This record gives sequence, C-alpha cells and structure tokens, in this order.
Amino acid sequence: MPHLNKTVQILLFLTLFVPFTGCHKEMRGENILSEEGNPGVLNINSDNPDLIIEELRERSTLVEKEQKKIFYVNSYHEGYAWSDDIEETLFHSLDKSGLNYELRLFRMDTKLNKSDEHARIKAGEALEIIEEFQPDIILGSDDSFVKYLVVPYLKDKDIPVLFCAVNWDASQYGLPLSHIRGMVEVDPMENTVAHLSLFTEGNRLGLLFQEEEMNHTIYKSLVNRLELPVEMARFAPSFSEWKKYYQIMQNETDMLVLFNTVGLKDWNEEEALRFIEEETRVPVAVSMVQNIHLALLGETKVSREFAWWLAQNTIKILEGTPPDSIPMSINRESKLVLNTTMANKLGYKFPYELIEEAQLWPAEGEGE
Repeated sequence: MPHLNKTVQILLFLTLFVPFTGCHKEMRGENILSEEGNPGVLNINSDNPDLIIEELRERSTLVEKEQKKIFYVNSYHEGYAWSDDIEETLFHSLDKSGLNYELRLFRMDTKLNKSDEHARIKAGEALEIIEEFQPDIILGSDDSFVKYLVVPYLKDKDIPVLFCAVNWDASQYGLPLSHIRGMVEVDPMENTVAHLSLFTEGNRLGLLFQEEEMNHTIYKSLVNRLELPVEMARFAPSFSEWKKYYQIMQNETDMLVLFNTVGLKDWNEEEALRFIEEETRVPVAVSMVQNIHLALLGETKVSREFAWWLAQNTIKILEGTPPDSIPMSINRESKLVLNTTMANKLGYKFPYELIEEAQLWPAEGEGE
C-alpha cells in the first residue's frame, strides 16, 4: 500500500489551541498485550514501536482525497507529563499511519484550574469549535473531557467519540453509548502494595491524596474493588496539610502510597524532597511515574497504551467500522520503577528478583 500524504493543520487560537510541530519523543518499548478475542487492543509486541506504526499504516486505507477531520481534547495543560505523553504518542501514531487528516487540539487545563466553573467554560469553548470545525471524530483523554464535554453536549449527537483514561468506571457517566467508546484507566495498586510488603512486616496501608473530587472516586474503587488493607486515607487541600498527613501516616501505618501532587496548593518540589528524606520511616510508593523521585518505588500505568488504543480505533472508525462494534477496554500494562537514590538514603536494599523486572531511576548517566 503506498504511503499516503498527510495534512496536519493545528490552529493557534490564543489559549485555545497549541501548535502541532510534528516532532515527537522517541517511543520507548513498553509491551501492549492484547486481551484474547478483544479487537480493541493492539495484538503486537511494542518492544519494536515500528511494528505498531506499521500495523496502523496497514489499517489505514483511506483514499488521499478523503481528508478526515479529528478534534482532540486534552483535559489538562501542556507540561503535564501524563497527558503530554498520551497526546504526543497519539499524534505520532496518526502521523506515521498514512492517514490523511486535519487535526485540531484543545486543552481544558483542569489540573491547575480545578473549579467547576472553569471546566464548564472550557467545555463550552470546545463545543463552539466542534460546531465550527464539524469533525468526523472527537477524541479525548481523562475525566474532565467526559464529565464536562461529552456528558452534557455529545451524548445525543451522532459524531463518534473515543475517550481514554477515565478513572475506574465509565458507567458513572452513563457510558458507553453506541457512538461513544473508550479505554478505562485502573491503577495496578495490588502490585504496588505487594512490592511495598517486601520492606515491612506489617500490612497497614496508608493512602495520601490531594483534595480533589476524582481522588475520592479512586479511593472508593481501591477499597471496594481491590479490597486493599487500607488503614488510613487522607485528602490534603494544601502542601502544609499534605506534610502533616505524611508525618501522621509515618507513625500510624506500615506502608504508604502517594498519589498525584500536580496542582496541589503551594506545592514545593525541593522542600517536599527534603521533608520526605527527613521524615520517612516506612516504605513509600507512588502511583505516577513522574513522582518517583519522592518515593522508594512505584508500579505505574503506561500512558502510551491509551494513545495506541485511541490511534488504532480512530483509524478503524474513519475507515467505516461502526463505533458500537468497538469493545470497551481497560489498561493492562504497567511498569515497575525503583528509586535507587532513595533506597540508598533510607537504607533499603532491593531484592535481585525485583531489580530484574524493574526500570531503575535515575538511569545510568541521568541526573536527579
């Protein structure tokens, strides 16, 4: 099949749009393993990212003259590693697939601006762009996209919608529908707790979140679905409260998991690292890889798994596959990261079998 020309046009409308340069970070080799019988997951080994691109290209049979319009909504802001990685991998995959398309990108910035009013305003702005642009498909990542744009404005429209990284359960939003499909995000928390258990004799688990509506949903899912031995959970509205809860949990739990700190009021990265090194007495893990410098270890989700799911199913729908034939999916990939610097400072030694399956941080030759 000849390589099709592509047209990518990203409009820059002040804060609404950001330019797409076509430059993407190199895709590293995480594995995407398919669920048997589930055509919504790539059935290839992504140790070689070129294989993913080749499969996407083979599935893209759209004729050159039939340019398609794609609208992508990022719930968060540029510079947030989690959503940046999804966004860049998605664009890279579509760019290399041979698909002939025009793309517009919109960021809602709801991680730094947490109010309902801000989210509703941004959703309204996105809706205006949809009505003007008339996309063939709408894509989006994370809960704000679904809660504030899809649910009030897109559930009754005919435009196909694909979402990813909605936490734990899409049914809370009345999804899926015949034209709306997605990949739900779950935490590999059972694995994280199992790893922490290697460094303590007790099993009292502490969970430390920032105060955020979605974090209460995550907490309930962890307790009700995974039945983890949670001794204590706290939701900090500010950095000072976060530090207070951290000290309490160091005395009243046997292991602690820290959740996302991006957007926490008055957060100070350098002060947090000093505080943790001084106050830590029980093993600590993180749920997000970008926070690994704050903890001993973390078994974290692979953000690019979501992007590959979006790219594959975008092409399928634009080729004519009915959205209701695409099954809902959940993420299955995770990677274990060990913080060797923190282990040395706190006097922990990683078992050899853990090192064998993990990525070490900082990597050799990489600064802290």
